[in-house]
Amino acid sequence: MDFFYNAAFQTEDFVKLRKYLEKYGSMPQEKRLPALVTGVSHIHKAHFLSALIREHSPALIIAESEGEAQRLCSDINAMNGSETALLYPTRELALGTYEAASREYEYKRIYALSSLLSGKCLAAVCSAEAAAQLTIPPSELQKRTVTLESGCECSQQELVEQLISAGYSRADMIEGAGQFSVRGGIVDIFPPSSPEPCRVEFWGDTVDSISRFDTESQRRTEGIEKIDISPASETLFDSGESLCAKIEELIKKLRGKKAEDIREGLLSDVNRIRSEEHTSELQS
Repeated sequence: MDFFYNAAFQTEDFVKLRKYLEKYGSMPQEKRLPALVTGVSHIHKAHFLSALIREHSPALIIAESEGEAQRLCSDINAMNGSETALLYPTRELALGTYEAASREYEYKRIYALSSLLSGKCLAAVCSAEAAAQLTIPPSELQKRTVTLESGCECSQQELVEQLISAGYSRADMIEGAGQFSVRGGIVDIFPPSSPEPCRVEFWGDTVDSISRFDTESQRRTEGIEKIDISPASETLFDSGESLCAKIEELIKKLRGKKAEDIREGLLSDVNRIRSEEHTSELQS
């Protein structure tokens, strides 16, 4: 890894680029000058970027396409180590009424943003289309991330409310990311940023223990002292009941030929929110 880093530093053009960033990188946007690097092949782009992000991070790297972003991300990680850079994919848009949709790309976007915010990765790599799509602001992402430690004071009901407001859906038993379940004094959670779900056991209003577990066997695999639970949706709201009230107020104002169809869709949204389902499939 250091070989690629040191090799870049011996390149005259890279030294010029590095000096430019040191001089103008921290200045206000209106005082910066454009920097143009030409005649660089794909692998040399990855080489330069791998060295740059070790000193200038977190970074957003915008590629010409999703395929190019994937290649850059893979090559940067090959030079700097696993998950130095993460792909920030384009969000899929589904038009029309639907009952279910894959949330894989939304989870990957949230994972990349959470990793940048926490410093777990140095860069997010995306296409221009992905960069232009709206997402959760950093301040809101930090606010909606729940941090739990063994022995901390937190009631089970408080945790459930935080999970719902962070876009998690309640299930009888966890089957995939973005879900949580409650059984007695146990809350199981599957954060999109984690390869395995976690089990939080309560003793009164205190977190007694936290552990990872296997979804198939439901058995604990390892104990952990602390976990950051990132949001499970890019579409979040402060209070489910306040959102329902706003939707119901909108329903009263509906007029026109398609008002009845729209009303049914909005009422379906209200029922989903009140049943503690996530908001990614809302029709409003």
